[in-house]
Amino acid sequence: MAIEALSAVHPWSRAAFERELAEPQARWLVAEQAGAVLGFGGIRCVGEEAQLYELAVHPEVRLTGVGRSLLVALIAEAERVGCRRMTLEVAHENHAAIRLYTTSSFRPVGRRKGFYGSGRDALLMERP
Repeated sequence: MAIEALSAVHPWSRAAFERELAEPQARWLVAEQAGAVLGFGGIRCVGEEAQLYELAVHPEVRLTGVGRSLLVALIAEAERVGCRRMTLEVAHENHAAIRLYTTSSFRPVGRRKGFYGSGRDALLMERP
């Protein structure tokens, strides 16, 4: 919850995480070192599509490969359960995240106007 609060403009509530963790199609991974949580990510697999819901890394360890490692592991998990593509939304001004996704074979396929509660747009990205 602390990483979520530090990372999201509109953080998920504990109840939202608990509901998502109970979903049978949901897959969540946590990166940790010496018992300290460094980041987490979650996908939901429905049919042949995985939706990346969350990918967050503690600010003190951003740009150290933690996010990339989580993303690679989430992609592998999606493939393991039979997903053939993955989609995500990312804030259009989040250049570091867009660079991470682009270098991981995601490509922009659309834009969602006012996707975030603050009126910010989201870039819709997809990876076969």
